[in-house]
Amino acid sequence: MQNKKSSEHLILEALSFYEPMSYAQIIFELKTDDIQELPDFTDEKMKMILESLVKRKLIKKLDFNGEVKWIKTLPQDRKNMFTKLIEKFLK
Repeated sequence: MQNKKSSEHLILEALSFYEPMSYAQIIFELKTDDIQELPDFTDEKMKMILESLVKRKLIKKLDFNGEVKWIKTLPQDRKNMFTKLIEKFLK
């Protein structure tokens, strides 16, 4: 179970809040040293982790002209805080 959390952490570190990333881009952004510490980190496991993160709404899966990309999302409580801050500023 510890490896799964570590793998998720690596993937979340690689993903961006600003630019959707393809599977190849995510792999390119992963840190080689960290991956080597996880011997069970495979292509199939990475796909399972991405789907898990989508289900938990930590990332979004997008379709760009037939190419699947992922992007980090803000946690719901931060979205609410950000919205309240903007509303307060506009009043």
